[in-house]
Amino acid sequence: MFLRASGRQAVRFIEPEHLKQFLDYAEQLASRNFTKYYQYVIFKLLLATGCRIGELSALELSDIDLEAGTISISKTYSMELHIIGTTKTKAGTRIISIDKKTVLLLKQYQNRQRLMFLEVGACAPGVVFATTLREYLPRVSLQEVINCRCKALGIPRFTCHAFRHTHASLLLNAGITYKELQYRIGHSNIAMTLDTYGHLSKDKEKEAVLYYEKAMNSL
Repeated sequence: MFLRASGRQAVRFIEPEHLKQFLDYAEQLASRNFTKYYQYVIFKLLLATGCRIGELSALELSDIDLEAGTISISKTYSMELHIIGTTKTKAGTRIISIDKKTVLLLKQYQNRQRLMFLEVGACAPGVVFATTLREYLPRVSLQEVINCRCKALGIPRFTCHAFRHTHASLLLNAGITYKELQYRIGHSNIAMTLDTYGHLSKDKEKEAVLYYEKAMNSL
């Protein structure tokens, strides 16, 4: 069970079963061509980092340290203005860790991207999600891909931003503190994090009762 948000704005999380269906389908399609593989890597990285789509678009190879397993987020790409700027807030500038599977995925992706550019007689660019057609990731076309795949799978449609909220929900259900989450997702203050993600899921609430029972039994 995923966390539900309260407050002024309801946020949409991807339900666990729908998330699995979506990622499994994306992985199957990834074997067909580089474009679908490219999309699969984007979806996986959005989920693994919880970063905003503009932050992901602005990533450069120099921002990723595969040996240390970290990603440095210091800028964002405005898809409306087509410019690179600073992160949404000062707190948005951060260095986050990534898991080993994501590190491996990025290594494989960088190799495939390099080969793709070599095939057209070009050097691989410094921007992580550049293609031979454009330098920066277009959010609109990515959202269209998500919409089409959700329709094909018969699952509720969700936005690119839902990966960010789902990432936060997964971490909170796994036991991360709100302060740690605040840093990881780049919120300027903990009140914002609490307002957005401040409700425990039913599973987590039951877990809290089990801890209480265990404590009482040890008295």
